[in-house]
Amino acid sequence: MRLNPKDFVRGLGVSALSLALYAIALACFNALMLLIISMEEGGQGVTDYTMNFTESVILLSQGVGLEFETIHLTLIPWGLTILLIVLIRSAASRLGSSWPGLLTGLALWVAMHAWMAATVQMVLIDSMPVILLKTGAIYAIGYLWALIPRTNLVKRIRLDNISVLPSPVLMALREALRLTGILFTCFMLMAGITVITWVALNHQAMHRLFHDMGMATGSAVMTTIASLIWLPTFMVWALSWVSGGGFSIGSIATFSLWNGQAQSLPTIPVFALFPEAIALPWARITLMAIPFALSLILGIWQVFSAKRFNVLERNSGQDPRETSNGDSRNDDSHGFVSWQTMRLFVPPAIAFCLACVLLSVLLPVIFTMANGSLGYDRLAHVGVDIATSTQALARPTALGFLSAWVFGLIISAARYAFTRLSTTARNRHENTPDDKRSARTVNSGDSESLSTAMDHDNGSVPSASTGDSSEHMNDRNTASGNHDGRTSRTVSSDGHATAQSSATSTVGVRTFRTVSSAESVNPTIKEDR
Repeated sequence: MRLNPKDFVRGLGVSALSLALYAIALACFNALMLLIISMEEGGQGVTDYTMNFTESVILLSQGVGLEFETIHLTLIPWGLTILLIVLIRSAASRLGSSWPGLLTGLALWVAMHAWMAATVQMVLIDSMPVILLKTGAIYAIGYLWALIPRTNLVKRIRLDNISVLPSPVLMALREALRLTGILFTCFMLMAGITVITWVALNHQAMHRLFHDMGMATGSAVMTTIASLIWLPTFMVWALSWVSGGGFSIGSIATFSLWNGQAQSLPTIPVFALFPEAIALPWARITLMAIPFALSLILGIWQVFSAKRFNVLERNSGQDPRETSNGDSRNDDSHGFVSWQTMRLFVPPAIAFCLACVLLSVLLPVIFTMANGSLGYDRLAHVGVDIATSTQALARPTALGFLSAWVFGLIISAARYAFTRLSTTARNRHENTPDDKRSARTVNSGDSESLSTAMDHDNGSVPSASTGDSSEHMNDRNTASGNHDGRTSRTVSSDGHATAQSSATSTVGVRTFRTVSSAESVNPTIKEDR
């Protein structure tokens, strides 16, 4: 890569332009706000502090804490920080970005903030190296946001280019990142809706506080607009509150779904928007179950979607009935618990676990950045409890993913059982006509054998056997009268019985056995023989 002198100049231009636009916008707004306050409240010389106040806000928006008399301010206005990063990114995209430009622009940015930190009249809490590190990090984030998409770095670090891992694992990693992004977006949407609800319900309390403080309309409007720089911080607090974690204003007040009492709060108008406790138990349970419902819906979508994990293997180009009759017999030879089932359900389990891990790492970082202090002693800690708030969001999210995975497993098992039962019933139905035809063939063969045996007996037995057969008939009728009135069955002769038994043994053990049943009903035949 050749070094172009213009790249160094462009880097200096990005740094100077970003800082100039940011400082001019803040200075104009601060001057207007202080002017309106001085006109309505009757203060003299308030606008003289415009530049000093602007420098303090510029440093505070980049994470540098301030101290003024009893105020110990480390609560970062992340609204201004986000606007500054977007401004740096826009300037770099407009003027051009490069790696040499990053170095020169970063050097100028750090030098300008070192000068501001040395000349500001307020006491800075952080040391000079920490100040330079924080301000440099803000500039680097904004500049890299514009630089990286223009390079080949994004293509090189794509998951598809990682050939070491198998494709199911890569798909699990990709879906884990997608799930994390979707959940984070949903959480921020929940937080925004919660803040809007607070404003709609408690704006009258904020108006009364303005009236009690003696602020006129212009001062109230400018103060409200200035409070928007802490909107991302309030959204993080609202996210913790709606999930059951809550937040606190030092040791003075604690706000949660169960507690909303506040005493001796600082006279800051935006604090009047904080919510009260929710009295209805079902409403609290519903709010706390939102993360569980979100993760459950997303998990079911991931498990059953044909473009995601597709555990039911739909849209595979084959008829499910053909698959159940053909290839599935080979796949199901080991039952439902097989390598095929593991291949289907292990990737979503990896994705869900990885998404929970990413949320468990990302949420504490966000909650930490939303915390700070407004003073000493009772106002030393303002914000959320990091551990409690993280558990309030990560735990139901993990349970939702687990429920979705188990639900997919149950549906797949039920589908497997239904397929096996339907296949078995279909096979039985197809084999029934063949059994009937074979039974008819056997019966016709038995009848022909019996008729042949009877003809042979009639031709070979002498006529004297007629008397014996009549005696046998009398004995059989007498025996049948002694056996509960059973229906008598006639057998012509001993030779006839022998022919029947031989014919029966010829065709094997069959359902239709005429002579054997006759002998079982009339045991006297064997005695006469």
